[in-house]
Amino acid sequence: MTRPPFLRRLNIFWRVMIGYLLVILFLLIIIAYSLVHLDRMTRSISALIYTDHQAVDLEKQMIDSFLSQVRNTQKFLVTHDGAFFNLSQIGKANFQGYYVRLAPSLDSPGEKELAGKMMVSFLDYHSLLQKETGPSAQGDRSPAGPDVMDSLADEVTGALNALVNIRQQRIIDKIRGLRAMGSRATFMVQTLVVISLFSAVLVAFALTRGINKPLQKIKKMTTVVSSGDFDQRIDLDSPPELAGLARSFNRMSDKLKQLDEMKSGFISHVSHELRTPLASIKEANCLLLDGTCGELDDKQRRFLTMIEQGTGRLIKMIDDLLDLSKMEAGMMEYDFIPADIRPILAHALAGVEVLAEKKGLQLKSEVNEPLPLVWMDINKIQQVVDNLLSNAIKYTPEREVVEVKAGLYPSRPAGPADSREVRFLQVSITDTGIGIPLEYQARIFDKFQEIRPKGMPATKGTGLGLSIARHIVQAHGGRIWVDSAPGKGSTFAFTLPLEEKRRAMRPSL
Repeated sequence: MTRPPFLRRLNIFWRVMIGYLLVILFLLIIIAYSLVHLDRMTRSISALIYTDHQAVDLEKQMIDSFLSQVRNTQKFLVTHDGAFFNLSQIGKANFQGYYVRLAPSLDSPGEKELAGKMMVSFLDYHSLLQKETGPSAQGDRSPAGPDVMDSLADEVTGALNALVNIRQQRIIDKIRGLRAMGSRATFMVQTLVVISLFSAVLVAFALTRGINKPLQKIKKMTTVVSSGDFDQRIDLDSPPELAGLARSFNRMSDKLKQLDEMKSGFISHVSHELRTPLASIKEANCLLLDGTCGELDDKQRRFLTMIEQGTGRLIKMIDDLLDLSKMEAGMMEYDFIPADIRPILAHALAGVEVLAEKKGLQLKSEVNEPLPLVWMDINKIQQVVDNLLSNAIKYTPEREVVEVKAGLYPSRPAGPADSREVRFLQVSITDTGIGIPLEYQARIFDKFQEIRPKGMPATKGTGLGLSIARHIVQAHGGRIWVDSAPGKGSTFAFTLPLEEKRRAMRPSL
């Protein structure tokens, strides 16, 4: 997926910072939403406590005050005691004071209408009370006056009770509203928290993947380059730091490829130039040993023999270098013919028999019969077996066992659509020696690599044998590997395709 240009320009620092800022933004949204709803609930609770409850208390106090007035009025009308009339007037003043305090909280039309009717009835009640109790009305009292006053008192108390009911119902409605608001706020906060967590996980995943994926690609390519394949390239478009690292890696790979080509060319050239004079030295040395220039005493013959052995080792080393150079360049020629593996194994065992007897080693051979012919270059496969067997003899302590096996073994199908079992000839050479440490197993088939286990003296060699063996086996369409553990010995094995399979592959050679 192609990333937007601004994302490709963002470095790792700003990507991480943007991720953190997004998470902080989600948290701020949750906090802001919670604070807004908390403020609304606080104002609603304040109104409920300081307005509605106070209004209910005032309305109940007005009811008590008015009922006290009615009782004192009735007592006055019966006893004509002025003290009861004075108490009634005090109650009237208190009632009016309560109303003054209640009036600002009457905000609905229904409450205002009830309050207006209540005050009209209240004033009519006291106006009638004045007529009934005034000195000028002693002879003018209406027989129906007390009944009218009782009716007016009922209207006042009824209106006050209605106001109380309205206010209490409002309180109940507000409490329900607060509960609903709290439930909605809780749900929204929970939803926002879940969304924030999910978004934070997505942001973290995107950031981590955007950094980890290029790093994994660089790691994979580093492993490939470390194995000697310098043709790999890394193409990264972001982040800028990793893209710069990829470009540096590509430049390093190019430099390593150039150095490897220079080294291979130098080794090939020097090896080729050295081989001719060494061959001349060897030939001259052979003539001296044959007595061409006169008889030799024992001391001269011993020194000339040492020269012959050293020259032979140098020529063998140079031949290995030249062969490896040809194999790496894809210029090695192979003479494939159908051949039997058994004579090759027998020849290799015979070649190391003297050395095995000298170390007290026991050689075992197990060949499963019958074995079909295998399409191979006899000399090259002989070189592979000789190298593996000589290494087994070299690294196996005295009085141990070296075993050679050969047989047919199944391998993986040729392809996803091919369910046939493909059979290969497998040759394995197992020793009971010191084993190979894990740090060597990953690169043991690379050139110039020598096995130097701890506690064992260094061995003489070029480190080319296993690399040459790998090239030869791969050129035959097989594979070579090692199974080993320190202190438990090693098993080197390689496979070769059968003759029928090799014939099918032959046109591609």
